[in-house]
Amino acid sequence: MDVKAGYKRTELGVIPEDWSVESLGTLTDPRRPISYGIVQTGPNVANGVRCLRVLDVNDGRISKSDLITTLAAISDAYKRTVLKAGDLVMPLRGKVGEIAFADEDLAGCNLTRGVALIAIRRDASASYCKQFISSGATRSRLEQSMNGSALQEVPIATLRAFKIALPPSRAEQEAI
Repeated sequence: MDVKAGYKRTELGVIPEDWSVESLGTLTDPRRPISYGIVQTGPNVANGVRCLRVLDVNDGRISKSDLITTLAAISDAYKRTVLKAGDLVMPLRGKVGEIAFADEDLAGCNLTRGVALIAIRRDASASYCKQFISSGATRSRLEQSMNGSALQEVPIATLRAFKIALPPSRAEQEAI
C-alpha cells in the first residue's frame, strides 16, 4: 500500500513526515516521571492532604466534591505525585483513557494508587497529549495493554512506553 507524499507509515499508522512517534515517558518532566500515587491513604483526616481517586475522574474532568484526605506524612512519602496546575491525571483501571487536567485548586493534592500522574514537559503540549490519549483509537490501545485477571489495569511501565504521534512544535500541537 502506497503512502501519500508528505506522509510516512509508522507503528501508529500513517502520519505527516515531520511528525515523530514518541513514548509518553519521554514527554514527561524527568524529575516527575509517570507514577501512581499513594498505596494506602488511611482514614480521612480533618484538614489533611486531598487525594484523587479513580472515581473522581469523569469525562475529562475532576470532581472535587468528595475528595478523600490523608495525613501530610503519608502524602510526603509520595512527593513525586503531588499535583501541580496543568498536570494530567489518568485512571490506570476502569476508566482508562479518561484523562483530566489538574487545575490551580488541585495543586498540592496527591493521587491514590489507581491514578497516574503525567507531568508533560514545558516544550510539549499537555493539551495535545490529553486529546491524543482521549481519542477512541488510543483508548482502545490502552485497554488492550491492560493486565491482571481480577483487577485489570495499565502498568506504569506500559504507560511510560506508550507511543503517541507528535507534531514537531508545541505551537502546532496547540493548534491541533
